[in-house]
Amino acid sequence: MIHFSVLSNIIYRIYSTENERQMRLEFLENIGQLIDFDSADFFLAKKDGSKGLECPVAYNCETERVIVYDRLDYSRIMLYSGKSLVYRETDIIDDARRVQTEYYANVYKPNGWHYALQFILGHNEKFCGCVTFYRFLGREDFTQEDVQLLDLLKDHMSLRLYRDSARTGRRTADEVIANLDCSQALTKKERQIILLLSAGKNNGDICGLLGIKENTLKKHLLHIYGKLQVNSKVELISKFV
Repeated sequence: MIHFSVLSNIIYRIYSTENERQMRLEFLENIGQLIDFDSADFFLAKKDGSKGLECPVAYNCETERVIVYDRLDYSRIMLYSGKSLVYRETDIIDDARRVQTEYYANVYKPNGWHYALQFILGHNEKFCGCVTFYRFLGREDFTQEDVQLLDLLKDHMSLRLYRDSARTGRRTADEVIANLDCSQALTKKERQIILLLSAGKNNGDICGLLGIKENTLKKHLLHIYGKLQVNSKVELISKFV
């Protein structure tokens, strides 16, 4: 069963967490509320445009051995296709063959992993990164529901990574606000709220920092949405990424 409030929060954090590395770490932590896994790693595409992985973050594992071996030979075409894909490794190669590969021997076996769920991220024909979720030997394989859930997130994560990689010089939130097309001028309080949202702060943080109540914050947000002609926090934050 998909918990849409959790899913919505994950999407919001994908767009609103300014620091890209922190965003990826939070994603690995939060997705555990929806997908059962034992370990995971999240790599970015090489910034120089060559085929390869760099800048890993991990959940309950080390990444050095993984990056040395890159990825399984039989999945390299899909990895660098520039398209977003979600699949279980057992869906593309027989399990008996998979356990005989060098990659399985040098990466999976030392970590006690057996099953893997691949989350490949691409946008505009450009490979942006990939996430691999692992389950220990002796456990059941990932489910089709796991695949379908990640499928709901792939476009959001791909777009975030693509924009990060394409950005030559990120504007500050103040600069973005100055260039927003507002139907009405933003008040000082509304500007403060937008700046805090762009920094990844949640409602509780903002209320504490500004000394306002939750209902007051909601009223300010409604005014901001109206002025910027957006309907949600996700749409608002997307203006800053």
